[in-house]
Amino acid sequence: MTDWTPFPGISVPPEQAQTIQSEWLARYRRRIEGKHPQIPTWCTFPEDVPSRNDDGSIWQNSAFQAHPVVYFYSEYGPPPNLFRATPQQVQDYFERRNPWEDRDYYIFNPEYTWCIAVTHDDIIIVIGEIA
Repeated sequence: MTDWTPFPGISVPPEQAQTIQSEWLARYRRRIEGKHPQIPTWCTFPEDVPSRNDDGSIWQNSAFQAHPVVYFYSEYGPPPNLFRATPQQVQDYFERRNPWEDRDYYIFNPEYTWCIAVTHDDIIIVIGEIA
C-alpha cells in the first residue's frame, strides 16, 4: 500500500507537458520580481484577473463538471506532474487525498482562461471565470 494518492487521469508526455506548463506559467506566474524562484505560483497570480476563494463547492459546480478534459498539475512534484483528467477524476482525487499530501495543485482548462489552485494549506483559489 502506498502512502500517496495516485494522481487523477493520464500523465501528459514530457515534451507536450513542457509546452503546456510553459504556456500556463506565462499566463499565471506573473508577479515574480524580487521573489524566491520556488515561490508557489498561486502567490504570483496576476492581479488583473478576478479571483476568489472557494469552499470546495467548485468540484460540484456544473460549469466545472461540463468540461470534457482539464489539466491537473502538481507543482514542484517529481515527474510526471502534469495529467489530463476529467473533472470527476479531479473531484475524486481531492475526496480521497490523504491529509499529509500537502503539495500545491493546479487545475486548468486547455485554453488557460481559468485556474483552480489548491494550496498546501488546502486553500482553494479560483482565478478567472469557469464557463
